[in-house]
Amino acid sequence: MEVSSIPCSGKTSYANKYFNTLNTVIISSNEIRKNLMGTYEFYEKTNNIAFDTAKDMIKETLLEGLNVVFNAANTNCKHRKSIIKIAKEIGCKTIAIVFLSSLDTCINRNLKRSKERRVSMETILNMQNSIQIESIRKVLPKLNI
Repeated sequence: MEVSSIPCSGKTSYANKYFNTLNTVIISSNEIRKNLMGTYEFYEKTNNIAFDTAKDMIKETLLEGLNVVFNAANTNCKHRKSIIKIAKEIGCKTIAIVFLSSLDTCINRNLKRSKERRVSMETILNMQNSIQIESIRKVLPKLNI
């Protein structure tokens, strides 16, 4: 399962509330980025490294027979397709939950975050402008918005 949207839309809170179970592993692109780069800050060049690491973790976890919730602000169709391909090759079903929180809500939530977790306004606006709902529907027919 993928939970996706722009930063501060509620993905992490939702994933932790509803999917934090014994047979499910939540894999977060933000936490991977923090572990690898020492920062939550989004940069295009580090994003590919974070997603390659996430794909490896997703594959390992699925092969162990566990469920995966991938928590990412990945509005990029290329990354989404590669993750779906991994799941399908292993024989797993895929679904996505996309949060369409208002931009104002996300900005207000962002202002309440700790300085370390705060996302630049430029990043939020760029991701808001690049959400690709129709491309998500093409690769994931079971889509919850």
